Formats: sequence, structure tokens, C-alpha cells
Amino acid sequence: MSSDRCGVPGPVGAELICPAWFTGPSGVPYVPTLGPVHPGEDAAGLIRDVFSVAGTGQVLPYDKDARWSRVKDEHIIGATLATGIFDQACQHGEHGQHGGGVVIPTLARRPHPRITLYCYGTDHAEIRRLAADLRAEHPGTPVHRVVLRSGATESIGGGAHAVRIWLYDFAAATGTDASDVRVPGVHVLGECFGPLVHSFADFAERMHADGWGFVRGQLRERDLGPILIRVHEHRVVAATGPLQIRADARGRPRLLPQYLGVLPEARGHGFGEDLRHAVTAWARQHGAEYELLQTVLGGPADRLHARLGARRLGTRHHQPAEHPGTC
Repeated sequence: MSSDRCGVPGPVGAELICPAWFTGPSGVPYVPTLGPVHPGEDAAGLIRDVFSVAGTGQVLPYDKDARWSRVKDEHIIGATLATGIFDQACQHGEHGQHGGGVVIPTLARRPHPRITLYCYGTDHAEIRRLAADLRAEHPGTPVHRVVLRSGATESIGGGAHAVRIWLYDFAAATGTDASDVRVPGVHVLGECFGPLVHSFADFAERMHADGWGFVRGQLRERDLGPILIRVHEHRVVAATGPLQIRADARGRPRLLPQYLGVLPEARGHGFGEDLRHAVTAWARQHGAEYELLQTVLGGPADRLHARLGARRLGTRHHQPAEHPGTC
């Protein structure tokens, strides 16, 4: 189906979706339950797939979460809510100007039950009514909304937690030769022995709250791909990984997002940048075409990716559904 028409044929609710909200000039390539997607993806096809597996626990083969679990936790629930004059707006690729929009509710149970309203377009009073209805159907489950904004309209205010979406195009990358995977001070954890292995265990323990405790636990159970470590003065001060490539919905090799951590006392010395150069070299050598990442707006990683020339795709703002901010 052509992306310049409104409505995605398929399961109930999908027909309300305008693909331009995801991949149009002012859209944000972020699909509920899948997360960021490449701007060149077939948005209509992705949306059909997500609706078709809702509530089944099935993990789509190109879902980035497939490496962690065989069962999909987050799924679409209830009715998709269309707001405003979305048909005409979508056909002209000007959904934001005409007040059109859509709200897609999802439910996840891990690590704690939560309902998320993914908002595309402008605010509408029915969004708050939808949130109230979902609270009544799922007592005790918090309801939040995620507002997607293109790069031109990033800020919504209201104290929302904001995350930026980045794209690395490895086919266009320059500077690091694909044959030169080694960056000074960066090593592959699996090729290390003795003191560095113990140093990584200490690093993971200290960075437990940033996900490294989880990663180390997963590494004990299965091979997830290489972990790159930055060594300084004979100890691990930073790490990133696991590095894994998975085909997207169109079959293009995509480098999956990694954890990236730097010990507090080691920050500001370029160790994270060293790891990113090594990641780019590894990705190009192993045939990855691109990578999608998310960073806290204005944080150290956000500034790092801006400095390294990654492409901004938009922002994701997370806040309680009852907050008076706009969708």
C-alpha cells in the first residue's frame, strides 16, 4: 500500500493509522512495541504486523527484543483512538497542520505492569478519557503517554522525560577503515583472561543500575555477541555491547542497540568515544548497514552521538497521562 494514503488495511485499529505519522517528512520513525525503525521502512507493513500479533506473545523476527526473550511482553490493547481530521491530513502529508492524530495504547507487565499511550499528532480531550477508561479496566496499573516529536518540534515542556532517537548510517561512515577493528585501549572481553575478566565483573557490579548486572547475567547463560571494553591503567573503565546484527523487516542488516557505560570517575576522558569508534569499525567489518539508538536528551551519550555525526530522527517524551501537557 502506498504510504501517501491514510489507513493501513489489516486488524481492527490498524485502518486508523496514517503511515506518514511514522515516516513522513514531519513524522517520527517509532512504532509502538517495536521502538525506533529506519526511516526507509514500510511503515504500513510494520503496523499491520504489530497489530496482527497483539496479545499472542509472539515476537516478530525483526524485533530487537527477540535476542532477549522468545515471548513479547508489550502489546497493543483496546481500541486505537483517532483524533481530529486525520483522513484529509494524511493524504496531504500534513497531519500536524490539520490537527489529525492517533493514540495507540499498549500494555506491558515486566518489570512492572504499565499502560502506555503512544501519541502521534495533536492533543485531544478524548485522550484523557481514554486514559481514565484504561485505569478503570486495569486497576492499579499506571498509565503514561509517549509523545513523539520530529526534530523541528522536539520540546513539549511539562517536565516530560525526553529521549532522542539517533541513526548511524554505516554505509556512509568515514574515518575508520573497516579492516581496522582495533582502537587503542579497546579489547574484546571474550579474548581477555585473568585480571581484566575480574575487572569487568567489578565494572558490571558498579554499573548494575545501568543494566550491566543484567548483561553479565545474560552472558553466563548464552552467547549474545562481543562485549567491547576500554582499559585504562590495567582496569576496565568503560564497556559497550553486546554487538549483534539482525535483519530488519526489509532484510537489511541492522546493528542492534548496545549498552554503553563509563565509570563515573573515568568520564570526560574520551573513553566512550573510543568505544563508539570501535563499534563503527566492527559494524562495517561485519556488514551492518545502520544502527538506531536512544539517549536521554541533553545527557552525555546524547552529546557524544551529536559530536560523532549521528542523524537526529526525533524525540520521545514520556509523562503521566493525566499531565496537562499536550500530545
